[in-house]
Amino acid sequence: MTWLAVLAILAGAACTPRARPSADRAAPSRIAQLDGIVRLEPARWVDAYTSPGGEERARQLQELTDGAIEYWSAPLGGGVHIVLAVLDEHDWKASTDDPYGFPHGNRGDPWIIYMPSVPMRSVVVDAMAPIAGNTRAVTMLDNIAVHEIGHAIAVERMYGPDPQPSVRWFDELIATYLAYAYLRTRAPERAIAWDEVTELVLAGTRPEHTSLGDFEHGRFAGPADYTWYELAFSRRVQALYARQGDAAITALKARLPWSRQNHWSSIELLGLLEPITPGFQAWAQSL
Repeated sequence: MTWLAVLAILAGAACTPRARPSADRAAPSRIAQLDGIVRLEPARWVDAYTSPGGEERARQLQELTDGAIEYWSAPLGGGVHIVLAVLDEHDWKASTDDPYGFPHGNRGDPWIIYMPSVPMRSVVVDAMAPIAGNTRAVTMLDNIAVHEIGHAIAVERMYGPDPQPSVRWFDELIATYLAYAYLRTRAPERAIAWDEVTELVLAGTRPEHTSLGDFEHGRFAGPADYTWYELAFSRRVQALYARQGDAAITALKARLPWSRQNHWSSIELLGLLEPITPGFQAWAQSL
């Protein structure tokens, strides 16, 4: 994830691609049992919990994430139910081992997405603010929640019975596309911030390893290399969306042979993508 990769540089997070987490079916019930936790009125797809004092922010995030699921529910044949946990530092430490404010999701029924209730104390904002300013840093922090929603939508409504394609860069790119397309239509100021931060961080960066094969095999000189890859994926999403819009997602769902997704190689997948979303092979060669 682009912004999380920036965080990796400044906060020392892992610089290799994170596998999508295995299902943790007990997580939602643990959130509901936190001392003093507040449950908001459920939206259609998102059931939000927050630490005391975080109600307004939790409502805003609930509206943002529920909107993303609703946006794709008709084109992709249904939605996905999410528990959104908007937590202060105390409840965060009781719920997850990640640094405070490092947004992430856990697959399950329902999925659970973790977000900080105090954004200015988030490690993401700490990392992004010197580059992008406080306002854009908080915007990007909350855009991460939509990216995580993108992973959930992809797994439940695109990928079929298996949880994830074998090609990791494609999994990240699809989650970003689902998030970015929604924001472009429903919250364009957020998508503009995404574009701006991408260019700010990417300017002047060119690592030694840049091929998709290197990414798949984790050949990085350090976190800065991983940052470059994630930003390259964002740029590809931006360019493809400008040409095909939402239709790229529905075409990929309809035409890719998803029954083989656990056996794809990057080379095979690029060949499959080319007649559906032209330009992927040239893009891969240009990296």
